Amino acid sequence: MQEDEHGRIENLKKTLYSRVDRTGQRRKKFEFQRDDITVDEAWREENPPGNIDMTRKNAPFVKKLFLFSMLFFFLCLFLGFFIFFRGSNIVSSSNIEIAVAGAPSVAGGEELVLEIAVTNSNNTALEFADLKVTFPDGSREPGNISEELKRYHESLGEIRSGGTVRRKVRVVLFGEEDSKKEISTVLEYRLKGSNAIFEKEKKLEIAISSAPVTLAVSGLKEVNSNQTVELTVDVTSNSSELLKGMLIKADYAFGFKYETAFPKPAYDNNVWNIGDLAPGTKKTIRIQGKIEGQDGEERNFHFEAGIKGKKNEKELEPVFLSTVHTIVIKKPFVSAQVLLNGSADPIYAAVSGREIKVDVLWENNLTTAVQNAEISVKLPATFIDQSSVKVQEGHYRSADNTIVWDQTTIRNLERIDPGSSGRLSFYFKTKTIPKDSVEPYRNAEVPLEVMFSGKRPEDANVPEKIKITERKIRLITEATLSAQILYNGGSFQNRGPLPPKANEETTYTVVWSISNSINTVRGAKVAATLPSYVKWLATYSPQNEQVAYNPVNGSVVWTVGDIQAGAGYSGRRREIAFQVVLTPSVSQIGTTPTVVAESVLSGIDSFANVQVQSQRGSLSTKLSNEPSSGTVTQ
Repeated sequence: MQEDEHGRIENLKKTLYSRVDRTGQRRKKFEFQRDDITVDEAWREENPPGNIDMTRKNAPFVKKLFLFSMLFFFLCLFLGFFIFFRGSNIVSSSNIEIAVAGAPSVAGGEELVLEIAVTNSNNTALEFADLKVTFPDGSREPGNISEELKRYHESLGEIRSGGTVRRKVRVVLFGEEDSKKEISTVLEYRLKGSNAIFEKEKKLEIAISSAPVTLAVSGLKEVNSNQTVELTVDVTSNSSELLKGMLIKADYAFGFKYETAFPKPAYDNNVWNIGDLAPGTKKTIRIQGKIEGQDGEERNFHFEAGIKGKKNEKELEPVFLSTVHTIVIKKPFVSAQVLLNGSADPIYAAVSGREIKVDVLWENNLTTAVQNAEISVKLPATFIDQSSVKVQEGHYRSADNTIVWDQTTIRNLERIDPGSSGRLSFYFKTKTIPKDSVEPYRNAEVPLEVMFSGKRPEDANVPEKIKITERKIRLITEATLSAQILYNGGSFQNRGPLPPKANEETTYTVVWSISNSINTVRGAKVAATLPSYVKWLATYSPQNEQVAYNPVNGSVVWTVGDIQAGAGYSGRRREIAFQVVLTPSVSQIGTTPTVVAESVLSGIDSFANVQVQSQRGSLSTKLSNEPSSGTVTQ
């Protein structure tokens, strides 16, 4: 079957390509037929044979395209030639050079001088050139660092081709030590006949080599949980400029409970406005509080120094310097509390020369016993009267000013069981401030350090010694008021009979004088009362003092303000004189009437942070320099 089909196909192929058909006749050759076409005779005359143009309709467009291409080519060639060989009006920012010369580093608060040179290497001038210098945050005007300097702008006018313009720019940079500050210099310019503004920028990085202030924080490195901590912050100016509006800001550690500080914070309990800081001067802040934590934990206190911000006076803008003080909380052998004359106040103020009783209350906080315990208190030799020291059940070593309690004096210290406690006591006096030498006692502080040592059996009997607490005693200044009444002498000429007569006027001069020993007294004032028969004459000297009289209650108040330490000792006394008039009645004949009632000086000791007072008794017509002149006569 397959063979038959194959044969049929072969026969069909032969028939298809054969020159003869199936009838055996030869196939006819196919030829194209040619038709005769009649052409108009007029067309023949216009277009003779062999002269027919088949592209006539497209010729105008091709010619125009060719001519335009050739024109564009020659124009580009000419423009390239002109730019290459002339280029007189082409300006490129790459042909403008801004050179900024200045020290690579500068101390914070010191003046930085920048020498800026702008060179135009283009073949045409730059018009309306402006030099703009942008400074980093915290920059200040030289000579007036209270004013922030954000930018410098100067119009340079035209910079000719090949010309160089030089300028000097001065600025004071502030910032933290080792910080980087970036200064941006921009040249803005225009081209002739154009309103477009072009610019070229140059940036310069300056390192702050040192801060304008140093910030030193001192205090205990290891404390017990719930122990009173005192941190002393000293800020010292390194700048040659007056630093105005200085702020110190503290970020307290977790677990720290603020109690007090001197001076008092200006904002909240952690921002101090220390005012202006002159070159080389130092100011000190003392902060006290209690800290809590677990054994081995670290607590970090962060402090920053800077200038008060313009928008927010609580914020530092800029920050000059920051530092961290770390305290490690340790589990002590014992806890201790020191009472000074029964007071547990963090700062105890004492009058020099008076006896102070010290009680040391201790307790073993461990779950194990402590052996061979020793408790000692270190006294400062500078301010202690050694002959006044008295110790109960202990020993005073005058060689090193240390009071010691151990098992030789108290048998219970040979072994302190868990939870055991006790009380140790001693007495001492501070030295009396000498009248002729108050300077060594200025802002005097008497520290008492309580140390504990012993052995713990579970630690292979290794002896340990730790400071378990510290207390400080600040000596109170001696601010003294003196008062006297005069008729002859003094600042005013007095009138009237002496001794005074009934129903006749006699004037007197009252003099108040103030001396102050070791600490500045702030907010001081002197007050007294005039009796009804004494009148205020509104005459006082010096006139620049603030004196007020209240006719309703007869009070006279002298607003003294600050009394500097050493007034009346190494410096001049504060003094005022005022005049009053006495008109005694008949009922006062034979008596010496009071002219001025009791006078009282009051103020705040700025270091000891306590109120100070000085009182003087009433002044009568009995004059100290004229004994027989006081009794009223008829």
